Amino acid sequence: MSKNKFFVISLMGVLLMMMVLFYYNHKIVSESLNTTDFTDSNIDEAKTGQINRFTDKKWKWVKTIMSNNDVIIPRKSEAFTILFKEDNSFSGTTDCNNFFGKYEKSGNILSFGSIGSTMMSCEDSQELEFIKLLEDVNNFFFNEDGNLVLTSKLDFGSIIFE
Repeated sequence: MSKNKFFVISLMGVLLMMMVLFYYNHKIVSESLNTTDFTDSNIDEAKTGQINRFTDKKWKWVKTIMSNNDVIIPRKSEAFTILFKEDNSFSGTTDCNNFFGKYEKSGNILSFGSIGSTMMSCEDSQELEFIKLLEDVNNFFFNEDGNLVLTSKLDFGSIIFE
């Protein structure tokens, strides 16, 4: 075999190895970015280097899946929102009033302080049910679709926001 053929074959082998290594490395990085299990360290990374998905986004209530598999869906889908701010305050809307308060978060642990609200009275509102669900929350995570999922200390189910 001539030196030129040997060089070309060697070069092709090196290029093939580089492509395989690039694909494998890209796959590992992609899988690590799709994680839903946040720890204190990678939440801190999210605050410093990546978009912090928890705060400064208005989350819309999509549904609640109860532990007995009953599903609660808001009748007014755009009405129920919550916004978490970096200063540990939150605010939101329901199908009747605005609400607000303070929260505490450490890793995946989440708790709400007293929840205040405006005082309008609305017929057929789901507000009381929604606020009661929030009061019982003690944990959160992001699912594979990037939705915020809140769970409770009483294991009632999961409140899902998008």
